[in-house]
Amino acid sequence: MNITLSTEPTLSGDGQFLEFVADVDGREVRCALARKALEMWFWVPPEAEQQRLTRAYLDGRKRIAVALERRIVKQHVEPVVLKSEHFSG
Repeated sequence: MNITLSTEPTLSGDGQFLEFVADVDGREVRCALARKALEMWFWVPPEAEQQRLTRAYLDGRKRIAVALERRIVKQHVEPVVLKSEHFSG
């Protein structure tokens, strides 16, 4: 599976998710990455601003793409939401 993550995620209205689009084998897939996952697995401090969240997302794109691939294979539902538990295994 070939996955490319967008380089410009946006913060959800409630501030709890970074929303982004992934190109998955030529198909656009809407995705969201939980703030809690960024805090737990990407060392983002609580209450970090969008700029810090985005930097962690960009720095962790390979790891995020792996977690996203696992979710797509298991879930088959869009949008794909990645939470803390999706990075633990």
